[in-house]
Amino acid sequence: MAAVVLAACSGGSPAPDATSRLQPFDSYRVQGRQVVVSFSGVPDRAGPCGADYRAQASETVDRVYIRVREYPHAAPPGEVACPAMAQLRTASVTLEEPLGSRAVVDGATGEIVLQPRETTPPTR
Repeated sequence: MAAVVLAACSGGSPAPDATSRLQPFDSYRVQGRQVVVSFSGVPDRAGPCGADYRAQASETVDRVYIRVREYPHAAPPGEVACPAMAQLRTASVTLEEPLGSRAVVDGATGEIVLQPRETTPPTR
């Protein structure tokens, strides 16, 4: 039997910048110039217990810094109980140049993420 932990989500509709936070990621895969990062996050559901994720990249000659930001969905007035259950989520970003031999750095932790799980050749 699985236990479900409930967490209180505050109400209101703050601007995304006021409630967004950086989300660490576990792995990535490369599809041409696109990098898709994977992580455990809030489920993709409507309402106050869901969130969207967006990735941004900063590129240097030897590293690509990827920041994933969580944007909680607007909550109705009052408090809502949200199950504390994670879901496998992804976010993608298109690089200006192919990744090549550059290291991928998690912008939330500052750590280099090890080699990708899989690399998919670019589609034409």
